[in-house]
Amino acid sequence: MNKIIAVAGATGNLGGNIISSLLDKGAIVHAIVRSSSDNTKIKDLEGLGVKVFKVNMADVQEVSKACIGASCVVSALAGLRDVIIDTQKILLDAAIAVGVPRFIPSDYSLDFIPFSNGENRNLDYRREFHIYLDKSAVASTSIFNGAGDQISPREIRTAVSEISGEKYGLIRAGGPGMLSTIIKISRKISPAENDLYPAWQGMQYMRNMIDERSILKQIDNLRYSDMRWTTIRDVLSSFLSSKG
Repeated sequence: MNKIIAVAGATGNLGGNIISSLLDKGAIVHAIVRSSSDNTKIKDLEGLGVKVFKVNMADVQEVSKACIGASCVVSALAGLRDVIIDTQKILLDAAIAVGVPRFIPSDYSLDFIPFSNGENRNLDYRREFHIYLDKSAVASTSIFNGAGDQISPREIRTAVSEISGEKYGLIRAGGPGMLSTIIKISRKISPAENDLYPAWQGMQYMRNMIDERSILKQIDNLRYSDMRWTTIRDVLSSFLSSKG
């Protein structure tokens, strides 16, 4: 590749995986990390040949120095409003300030565009950030999950039954309406609003995934002919094998 790619959130699990993939493809990686980041993780990145920039993430000028010469800035930041909206705006402004042509926001989720505010707190943040991103002078690419395989619970039952040799059935736990009620009750009893994934937030994702609006109408997998996409059967086979 021989291009500079700047990655924010480099010390996290997702950021680390992105960096490993970029290095495998020959990219020159600039890791954007907070001044308070763990020194051990920083040394590990430097050991891989990554150029690490310790910055004040609230300072556009500092962040922009890590973006100089980059072909793309990739955000792997994880957090609530202060991160997904406020910090990402600073990261985006820094990229634009030094002429970076492309920005990849920290989406990595189901397609949140068809949903309305209030249906999923974490997706609301991403949708709000995109309003700012779409008005900016930079090209952007969103990475959504769920393109590897899309099958129904009935098809999962069939797959696991065939792989295991055992007969599995289905249990109806209730529809979206009941789940919505449980979400409201859970959020009232245990709000945990400062947690990234409280129990009710996980339920919101589940509600989104069983909603027909989450079905991807167009999948661009064929653009990546060198990649082998993981199927549900692959996941189930691996899991059952690990159980002996």
